[in-house]
Amino acid sequence: MAIEVVGITLVCRKVDVSSCYPGGIDAFKEDSPIFVAREDDSLITSTVMNASDLRNLRDKLLAVDIQYVAVDMFDGPKTNCDWLEFECGQDGSVCKLKGEVPGRIERWK
Repeated sequence: MAIEVVGITLVCRKVDVSSCYPGGIDAFKEDSPIFVAREDDSLITSTVMNASDLRNLRDKLLAVDIQYVAVDMFDGPKTNCDWLEFECGQDGSVCKLKGEVPGRIERWK
């Protein structure tokens, strides 16, 4: 599967959030600023329109050593990331865990 990238999307591996984030997946969703977190089988994301809105969630991830990458819907990942694939095309931008077979896309609602 894949997740649609809208605005600026902070992407984490779901297994890391589940096992390391205080309160797990549910707490990550509650802590996601402004917009609801989206997920597929392997990734979980939080999307905002302004990078400063991600600061609090980013700091929580860093405090527990969870790797994340910020992905811009036009420019892709803001830093090198060996576990994420990004594609920008006519139908929009998507990201997925590297090596996964493309499938259904979790779209912005």
